[in-house]
Amino acid sequence: MTKTGLNLVGVIIDPNRLQYETSVDADVIARLHKDGDVSTVIRPVDVDFVGTEDNLLRLARDLRSGEWTVVGIEPYQDSFSLHVRVNMNTEPASVRQLTETALRIEVAYNVRSDGWGTFTMSCERPN
Repeated sequence: MTKTGLNLVGVIIDPNRLQYETSVDADVIARLHKDGDVSTVIRPVDVDFVGTEDNLLRLARDLRSGEWTVVGIEPYQDSFSLHVRVNMNTEPASVRQLTETALRIEVAYNVRSDGWGTFTMSCERPN
């Protein structure tokens, strides 16, 4: 799901931050479920990172060699925002893996994860 061209082995994340983000993720998953989401359906999930243009360009280059799609980089307040997409489900374990990857990216690339988002999938996609 979150295979990348990144080497995030050994990157340590703050357990308190992971706990906080996991609780936020649980709220998002609950809202999706309330709206009729079928969490097992694979769909595009958008993730944003904020930082310097150089750090985001380096991250974008490394993400392109994996399963991520780089949507674009644009100015954001006094920095830049990198918008990326990965196809995945919204099962809690998958979302936790996504969140852990995003937090490791923060540390490894000196950027800030600005969260993830997707849309409700209420049925299986046709082939």
